[in-house]
Amino acid sequence: MQKVDCLIVGGGIVGVAVARNLQSTFSNLKCLLVEKEDILAKHQTGHNSGVIHAGVYYKPDSLKAKLCIEGLKRIYEYCDANHLPYRKCGKIIVAVERDQLARLDDLYQRAKQNGVQDVRMLDSNQIREIEPNCRGIRAIHSPHTGIVDYGLLCRHFGKSFEQLGGRIALNFEAKKFLPSDDPSYPIRITSKTNSSYLSRYVITCGGLQADQLAMACGGSKNPTIVPFRGDYLKLKENTEKLKINGNIYPVPDPKFPFLGVHFTPRMDGSVWLGPNAVLSMKREGYGLLDFSPRDMVDHVLNGGLRKLAWKHLGYGFNEMRRAYSLRATVHELQKFVPALRVSDVERGPSGVRAQALSSDGNLVEDFVFEKVNTGDLKNRILHVRNAPSPAATSSLPIADMIRLLSIIMSLAQQLVEMGFQQSQIDSAINTGKAANLEQAIDWITSHEGEVASGSVESAQPTLNLSSSTAATTTEAASEANSLKCDECGKLLKDADMATAHALRTNHSSFSECTEAIKPLTAEEKEEMKKKLQERIVARRQEQKIAEEQKAIEMEKKRIVDGKALSDLKQKREEEEMKKIAEANRREKIETQLAKQRAIEQIEADKRARREKAAAEKNGGVVGDVPAPKPQPIVPPQPARQYDECNLQVRLSDGSTVRQLFKAADRFEKVMEWIRGTQQSGPFILVQNFPKKDFNENDNHKTLTELGLVPSGSLMVKALAHFQT
Repeated sequence: MQKVDCLIVGGGIVGVAVARNLQSTFSNLKCLLVEKEDILAKHQTGHNSGVIHAGVYYKPDSLKAKLCIEGLKRIYEYCDANHLPYRKCGKIIVAVERDQLARLDDLYQRAKQNGVQDVRMLDSNQIREIEPNCRGIRAIHSPHTGIVDYGLLCRHFGKSFEQLGGRIALNFEAKKFLPSDDPSYPIRITSKTNSSYLSRYVITCGGLQADQLAMACGGSKNPTIVPFRGDYLKLKENTEKLKINGNIYPVPDPKFPFLGVHFTPRMDGSVWLGPNAVLSMKREGYGLLDFSPRDMVDHVLNGGLRKLAWKHLGYGFNEMRRAYSLRATVHELQKFVPALRVSDVERGPSGVRAQALSSDGNLVEDFVFEKVNTGDLKNRILHVRNAPSPAATSSLPIADMIRLLSIIMSLAQQLVEMGFQQSQIDSAINTGKAANLEQAIDWITSHEGEVASGSVESAQPTLNLSSSTAATTTEAASEANSLKCDECGKLLKDADMATAHALRTNHSSFSECTEAIKPLTAEEKEEMKKKLQERIVARRQEQKIAEEQKAIEMEKKRIVDGKALSDLKQKREEEEMKKIAEANRREKIETQLAKQRAIEQIEADKRARREKAAAEKNGGVVGDVPAPKPQPIVPPQPARQYDECNLQVRLSDGSTVRQLFKAADRFEKVMEWIRGTQQSGPFILVQNFPKKDFNENDNHKTLTELGLVPSGSLMVKALAHFQT
């Protein structure tokens, strides 16, 4: 039974790109690509539109957006380096109705955020300059969008993979992934015809079969893959008047799950129109009547598909109508090219899109990668669960990502074999960003410092994904070679060292050296365990010292904070006491003033009564003065009111302060001003009215409203000796 380091399932462009990437990065890696068909790129890769996308549509910061931008650049560079044909024909996304303009503007902003190169907005005249037969209100122009034959490109990837030392096995339909009896090659991959391979690691890029491959390894059912067939029309060869220069796309409607029909030129000179999007009755069924009972049962039992169908029932019927009616499809296309007629088109090829669907009936838009996290195959298998458009454009950067994910998966497996707990491994990889075994152990021992009991006894280095040999067997030890970096010339003891060196320096090419790797002796193993134990003890001691220092700092902070809190409390208490004292002082003054006014009123009343009694006793004469003759009664005149008056405070040092008050101002305002003018000592309050000399009778009412009692031109008695 043949043994390999890594087995890649799937001969589409993503699977072949991944195999080529691993083989070119690690030259001594034994890679095998298996494909169930007799040629590569037979399904999605060989049936797509061939567009090299620029990244206009995709949500900013998503994997789709990032990998598409990088993928476009890499595809062109690869084709140029290997003399493969392509056309950079550009693309316009055309708004044909007014209600599409807002969505077009949003799409333009998204393209700018994604960094789409040289994208611009066109008006109706500029649209005709680029596409003379196209009509629209406005359009987005992406000049770097292109076309290529992805089937040809995929097969070239495969040829390059084989030249680098990889092998391709066609007609091998992987069905089972089981634990093997060989600890060095723990995965047994069995085909439908019962042929088998043993491998250290497996990467599946199954496309339309992605969910089936994941479930065969014990993975989750969701997201499920639902096949949607897209039927294209073709422009007839004799339609020169309808020349299409580049891609013409619609503005996508977020209410519908798919993009809509468009015009796509091909490398052979033909032009494809479409496609529609209808549920396929067979995962790989490209004909209108293709049918698979098993796939139909899967559709019926798929709750997410039922929710999707119910949500977009009307849209689905329209797509079905266009599948059988050329006129209906042409009518939709005439919105962009009005001169198009049914007689100008004929039926073209069909493709099947592998659409990932969640259990709640929503399309999974972004790329999804999933590794096996349970069972005997844990950290050994990586699945590409969803790789929708623009996966072909992004195939090269996707391969880079899968290579890094594979290295991380291998690192996790090594840590498991050394006895570390899963929480420690996840922390080292996800939080600590460990790129090799040494970094991972440093992170774990510095942040948790716990190794499962007894695990160190069996701790020894295990070769990761980048290794083509197994140092755990005598045969592998005799065949193993050391590695040399082709870019800097550094000699590296094993594949683990090469992996760490590659991640640190971005160097990607390594050559085998003639110096054989010697298996570890018992003394070397003991020394390694001793060093690991010393590292753990040292880390724990550092943690203990750090925790003690932290406790001391916290206690100091608590003391400082306590003193500050005590000072603040004391200050607040002092402020409260001052407020209480001020309130008591004001109350005492107001009481004294009220008492003084009451006494003065009593004295005035007594004086008036004495004068009245004396007049009655003397027969109307007070003293020696005869009583006045009775005067005619004059109706009382209303008291004259004055709008304002000046109040003046004469201080004890002889200086004065004057303030103008309105007649309506109350006593509290006057008192506030009086207190604001004083420093200490007695004062005398003087008032006068600017309109006339002071007259007590005329102004008595106004001054009473002010809360003051007038006495001549001086406000005395009540306020004469007021002490601030």
